[in-house]
Amino acid sequence: MVAASAFDIPTRRTDGMLSGSGFVIDHDGHIVTAAHLVRAAADVRVTIGDRSVPARGLGVDEGDDLALLGINHASSLPIEPLTLGDSDTVRVGDPAMAIGRAAGLAPALTSGTVAARQPSVRATSGTTVTDALQLDVPLHDGDCGGPLLDSSGQVTGVNTRMVTDAGDTVAFAIPVN
Repeated sequence: MVAASAFDIPTRRTDGMLSGSGFVIDHDGHIVTAAHLVRAAADVRVTIGDRSVPARGLGVDEGDDLALLGINHASSLPIEPLTLGDSDTVRVGDPAMAIGRAAGLAPALTSGTVAARQPSVRATSGTTVTDALQLDVPLHDGDCGGPLLDSSGQVTGVNTRMVTDAGDTVAFAIPVN
């Protein structure tokens, strides 16, 4: 049994599967997602268009809830990397758009604003994330691991949620920088 992380919001599915989002960062098939989605997985699959392909874990940063995946034969898949922006320029009140995909549904866009730049967010488990972009965007299970986009469509963060020391569930993004 794997211990829960601060990012594991209690969600139970009867089929034993967990789904979330991610995004392609290059033409070699590297995908960024949330670590809590893949850390205990025996099998990781990525849905691209109407195809489901196996992915392998290349690295995990539990503290920041980030994971890097790789897929084989990326050149044969219809992937388009997203452009990384500069999260240091993000300000409170800036538009924020989260892209996610709940299991069995089409990708969805949710919009709002950057509510705060938190110097640190401390979870009930003791995990602390520094320089978090707190969002007023309502993030759902399928949004975690997906990109946070600025008004020009550049990725400024990786979406996630955490239960804080105070017991609140907070939506935020790990800055892309």
